[in-house]
Amino acid sequence: MSGSELSTSTYPLIRSRLAAALAAWHPADGSARELLAAWRGAWGPALRPLLHHHVLPKLEHCLQHAPVQLLATENTAWSWCVQWVDVAGAAGVAALAARALLPRWLAALAAWLNTAPPHATVLNSYTNFKKMFPEEVLKEPAVRDAFRKALDMMNRSTDMESVEPPPPPRFTLPDNKEGSKINEILAVTNPHKSFSELLETKCIEKGITFVPIPGKTREGRPLYKIGRMQCYVIRNVIMFSEDGGRSFGPIGMDRLLNMVEE
Repeated sequence: MSGSELSTSTYPLIRSRLAAALAAWHPADGSARELLAAWRGAWGPALRPLLHHHVLPKLEHCLQHAPVQLLATENTAWSWCVQWVDVAGAAGVAALAARALLPRWLAALAAWLNTAPPHATVLNSYTNFKKMFPEEVLKEPAVRDAFRKALDMMNRSTDMESVEPPPPPRFTLPDNKEGSKINEILAVTNPHKSFSELLETKCIEKGITFVPIPGKTREGRPLYKIGRMQCYVIRNVIMFSEDGGRSFGPIGMDRLLNMVEE
C-alpha cells in the first residue's frame, strides 16, 4: 500500500479508533503516550488534533484539581504532564502549567510569604518545585516569567514581616457634613483591619477608584475595580488583572497603587 493510500484511508481510521479508546483513558496510564509516540513519525502534524482533543484536556483537568503543596518534592499530576513532553512538545506542556499550575502556585507562595516563614525553607521549596520542570519547559516564556515573579516575591519578603496600617489622611476636609462622612470611612476604629480594608483606605487616601464590580467574583471573593484594573484579595494576597479580568497574578499593595497612579 502506497504512502498516499495510508495517509488518506488507513491512518485516519487508526486515529479514529484511538480517539474512541482515549475517551476512557486516564493520564495515570502511560501506555497511551507510548502508543502515540510510536505514530508520531508517520503522522507528523496529523497527530496534533488527537492530542489537543483527547490528551491535553485530560492532563489539564487533573493538574487543575491537584492540590498545590509547597513543601512537597513531587506533584503526581504534573509528572503525568511532563511525561508527554516528547510527544506534545515543551510549548504544549508549558501551556498546561501556565493555565492550571503556575498561577495557583504563585498565589499559594504569596500567601505563605505573608506568614513570614523562614527564608531557607522558602528557598528550598522553590528549588524543589523548579526541579520538577524539564529544562526545555523552563525555557518557555510563560514558565520563565512565573519563576521570575516568584523570585521577586521572595526577595521583597526577605525583610518584610508584616503590613503596617496606613498613616492618617493628609488632606483638608471640605466641610463638616462631607468631612464626617469621610471620617467614618477613614477612622481606624479597629487596629486589626482586614487586608481589603487596608487597600480600600490606601485608595481613598490617594484618590484612587476602588469599588466592587456588581455580580462579579473570583475564587469566591468579590472583584473590585481599582483605577482601570481589576483585583481581589484572597488570604492577604492581592490578585490583579490588567487585561479585563482574563488573567490574574499576585502583586504587592504598594506596587499596585504605583501602577494605578502611573
